[in-house]
Amino acid sequence: MVKKKIKIHLVKNQIYKLIAGVLAVFGLVMFVILYKNNLDGHPGILIEKPAMILVMFFPFIPSVVFLFLSKRERRRASGLAQNLK
Repeated sequence: MVKKKIKIHLVKNQIYKLIAGVLAVFGLVMFVILYKNNLDGHPGILIEKPAMILVMFFPFIPSVVFLFLSKRERRRASGLAQNLK
């Protein structure tokens, strides 16, 4: 029963990592689109509009969330494995 739970947590870990990778790629594409549309090769605009920095990195937030979920599942599996021994 415990081994089955460990396996479930490890599978969730892998799924979350995969989703995080896909979202990171989409985040990178969105970052490039935002950079091209808003900055257009003039990084001095970031000094005039500092909030733009947050907007530029906003597309990466979902990927980071899934990485944290992945880490949590890995810790749960590790904790169950330690209790198993």
